[in-house]
Amino acid sequence: MAHGFWRIVRLACYGALLLAVVCIAALKLPLLLDVCRDGGVGELVCDMPIYKTIFETGFSIAMFGAFTGLPAGLAAGGLGFLLRDMTAWFRAG
Repeated sequence: MAHGFWRIVRLACYGALLLAVVCIAALKLPLLLDVCRDGGVGELVCDMPIYKTIFETGFSIAMFGAFTGLPAGLAAGGLGFLLRDMTAWFRAG
């Protein structure tokens, strides 16, 4: 019973870690591709509307995580589980 609980917690933490990585990529991608630029006073000007949508989605997820702390805490747990699993994997191999 307890083993199943930790498996669910591990999956939730890995999902939150994946969401955090995707969120960071969504924030950086339009700026790295140089398709968006700062329009001044907090405005982002993009060449195509899809890039602005990608950026705004990543920003919304990041702000949700910053204000609630839940996704950030789960992502930190996911990083801990990842490090633990990787050390066990390297020791086994």
